[in-house]
Amino acid sequence: MKRALFALALAAALPMSAQAAELNYNFIQAGYSSASIESTNFDGFGLKGSVAFNDSFYGFAGYDSGSKSSVDLNQTIVGAGWHSAGDTQWFVEAAYVNDSIDFGGSSSHDNGYSVAGGVRAALSDNFELNAKVNYTDVGDFGDGFGAGIGGVYSFNETWGIYGSYDYSDRSSTSLDTWGLGVRASF
Repeated sequence: MKRALFALALAAALPMSAQAAELNYNFIQAGYSSASIESTNFDGFGLKGSVAFNDSFYGFAGYDSGSKSSVDLNQTIVGAGWHSAGDTQWFVEAAYVNDSIDFGGSSSHDNGYSVAGGVRAALSDNFELNAKVNYTDVGDFGDGFGAGIGGVYSFNETWGIYGSYDYSDRSSTSLDTWGLGVRASF
């Protein structure tokens, strides 16, 4: 079902209008984040930023944190990517990933990497969609494939709202992450 939903979102994003706005890789966003691991929800917040180095390359960083009772989950990412030109852009990314868990005075963390590829498309001057597939390996926190979809609705050239959903299967453990928040583009 999740693969079918991802394929449908990807197919819908391909035939985009030639009158859509340019995609911007200079932004910062913040909002609500919720991660579900094996039916346990961890609510918190997420921060992400991206900066274009030139017309094709960009860097990004993000931090997500969620809590349930006395357990805190955190993920930090720092990476770089390449994208094609046009209203519909293909992209590839590579990132350093640090996952950590804090519980009852004890903590554990590990470092790893993620590689991703996908499509980002401007459907109109105010609305864009993105879809991706990825592989993540973070040592003790598992490895596996995942997929994600997201969208941004822009009120003007600076302000917008975003929503996202990511699914990951890490060493046979399902991880679902939702996000909703505000984006400022510059």
